[in-house]
Amino acid sequence: MKLEQECVFLRLTQRRLSKEYVDNFIFKALKTGRILSARNLKSALEELDWIRFMSEGGAATRLDVVEAEERVENARILLAKAENDLIQRTIEIESQRRQLKAQKLDLADRIELNLNIATAYQFKAQWEGQITRHTYQGAFVEEGDPILTIRRESPLPASDGVTAS
Repeated sequence: MKLEQECVFLRLTQRRLSKEYVDNFIFKALKTGRILSARNLKSALEELDWIRFMSEGGAATRLDVVEAEERVENARILLAKAENDLIQRTIEIESQRRQLKAQKLDLADRIELNLNIATAYQFKAQWEGQITRHTYQGAFVEEGDPILTIRRESPLPASDGVTAS
């Protein structure tokens, strides 16, 4: 049961980390933010050039130039933050994908181990016959309780059955 729950969880995580999902719901907004920040910086630089040109002619003051330079610096900071957010989120997604891959390999190994354990405790009768089960898989039984009975189809006498030990 626990392995089945882990399989479901890993499938959901895999869907959440799929390229389409990540591109549409995570990176689209981050890339748009970076584009807008780049446009904002471009506009601030054009404004600074225009104000410097105007200040040479006496139409703008030194204070106007300083304010325009501050807007340019703020726009550069916002662009750097947008690029940093995009890079950081990319690193996080790649880390989660590597972790998912490791979890999938671990789960596959544990499933194989459980199958090997289950197979190791199975046995085969030496003759054809009808099997009657007295309990179910995973049930607690006391020592000596019958687990199953095999009735031979040959004229030989029926077996005593298999008991818990």
